[in-house]
Amino acid sequence: MEPTPEQLAVGEPKGLTPAMCSRLRGETPEELEADADAFLSEFTPVTPLPPAIRSGGPRGVDVGSRGGVNRGAALYRARHGKD
Repeated sequence: MEPTPEQLAVGEPKGLTPAMCSRLRGETPEELEADADAFLSEFTPVTPLPPAIRSGGPRGVDVGSRGGVNRGAALYRARHGKD
């Protein structure tokens, strides 16, 4: 639905997009202004969530200070019958 010039004149200075402006209702500029204010009050900015902490998580017994990657690979091969 295309917004009317009156809807655009009221909505654009308030930061509304043309699609949002087309939803404004009212016969007079004052009514459109009141509807735009009510519309904006419904959409308060949402604070984004902080990024998730990535710590690496728990490690298996074959990772870390128990012989390194080669030791871990050897344990994997032994446990899964790859040798």
